[in-house]
Amino acid sequence: MRRTTAMLVVGCLLVTLGGEAEAQSASGRDYYVTVGGGGQSGSTTFEDQRVFTEYDEQGRLIASGSVGALSFFDIAAGRRITGNWTLGLAFHKGSKTGSGLVVVGVPHPLFFDRQRSDSKTVEGLKRDEHATHLQVGYLWDATEKIQVHVVGGPSFFRVKQATVTEASFSEVGPPYTSVNATYNIGTRSKNVVGGHIGVDGSYRFYDHDRFSLGAGAFLRYAGASADLQILDNEVKSSPGGFQYGVNLRVGF
Repeated sequence: MRRTTAMLVVGCLLVTLGGEAEAQSASGRDYYVTVGGGGQSGSTTFEDQRVFTEYDEQGRLIASGSVGALSFFDIAAGRRITGNWTLGLAFHKGSKTGSGLVVVGVPHPLFFDRQRSDSKTVEGLKRDEHATHLQVGYLWDATEKIQVHVVGGPSFFRVKQATVTEASFSEVGPPYTSVNATYNIGTRSKNVVGGHIGVDGSYRFYDHDRFSLGAGAFLRYAGASADLQILDNEVKSSPGGFQYGVNLRVGF
């Protein structure tokens, strides 16, 4: 739902700005570089479980995790190729550390239907996302000082998630009323292809013969679909989301 809303918001911006673009002509520098940073909405949650047989009964292991909204660094570069149309590349990289939980339920070695349980909090579940975006854009001067740049295209993501990759238990000993959950942390990663669409607005505050400087803000949706293995199964853990931030723009 959040991603659908983000796409609709950016889509409305494109329609509105596109109409205005007919009456505006871009001028000035052919090349641009932007450097900035921002945040990404939403959080990532994941959970996997394993069913096993112990003492002729079924037991269960559950591993889960949660990572909050990421912050990221962003850089882009490109040039005007014809008229107001541009072609460029952008790159963003973000990370956030979350936590999780391991829960184990183990049958009793002497009695039926007397399952023992234990849980452990897991810290340090770091998530890294980065993506390279191929950008086709439309750039124009909304006023003498304000430039608007609409971009879109394919995005090439790599997502890395630290998670519980193995979980088990050990017996505490007589009278066998409790068990001890144990786990190992590893990293799961995947490369996936997605897409992005967004708008960047900047105010040009300095002009020189060879270059200009501006500052502004951007609004973007960038995402892809990805499944990562946790214990035995792959679970949905898609990178990207609705992104927003500020940047410094150099034209030359």
